[in-house]
Amino acid sequence: MKMLIISMVLMFATIGFAQDVNVPQTVKAAFEEKYPDAENAVWKKVKENYQVQFEMDSKSQAYFSADGKWLKTAVVIFEEDLPEAALDFIADKYDEFEVKQAQEVTTHKGSISYNVVLLVGDEKVKHSFTEEGEVIEK
Repeated sequence: MKMLIISMVLMFATIGFAQDVNVPQTVKAAFEEKYPDAENAVWKKVKENYQVQFEMDSKSQAYFSADGKWLKTAVVIFEEDLPEAALDFIADKYDEFEVKQAQEVTTHKGSISYNVVLLVGDEKVKHSFTEEGEVIEK
């Protein structure tokens, strides 16, 4: 009986995550033009926009408006690729930490920022930085 219940829960969870998103052709075309070498694209609708997770040189996610305008892209980067000022801020603020994820975010306006998720003890801590490594207050 337990196996049946577990199987049903897993089946419904899989169905919930495996829903197809009806992505407009203009959005798909804009993505394919911007990232022709992208692989393993997985789409989802986020509010009125479309998010696509894909792999190129690293794991990435891009956002497009419903009319196909590229909005921004976040690319997973290595800790050492963060701006030096951001690394200094983290090292000064925390005695012990582990960088769980770092992303470089580029917007359609040309701005670049960095998002970092740290593990400090048992707590996940998020910080955002400008291209120069200055903290972006939220």
